[in-house]
Amino acid sequence: MTGDQSKMGIDLRNAAGTCRIRVERTGRGPGEKDPTDSRDDQADPKQAVSIANKFVNQKVVAVVGHWNSNCSINASAYYNDAKIVMISPASTNPRLTQQGFRTVYRVCGTDDQQGSVAAEFV
Repeated sequence: MTGDQSKMGIDLRNAAGTCRIRVERTGRGPGEKDPTDSRDDQADPKQAVSIANKFVNQKVVAVVGHWNSNCSINASAYYNDAKIVMISPASTNPRLTQQGFRTVYRVCGTDDQQGSVAAEFV
């Protein structure tokens, strides 16, 4: 939420907050109104690991993030080991999901997929 990618981080934080509110309003959540906790990894894999450790210690249920592939890849083992669901909205490096972690997901195509699609489009 700081630095040259702050716009994306702020948008991600706002989207997660909006989803939490919708779940609470529909009554489809777990019944507890846990606040959405956002952290800034500053696009730094070391910061991402530090944040992952904090979330593991807090026993969070799920993480929406990290934005950058290198941060997601480095943090994902910690989430997987703790059985915390991690959903990345933007990490495109194929290595993230090629690790085979059962709790790690992405909602975007990988770099190798995007390249062929872009080439076909052009």
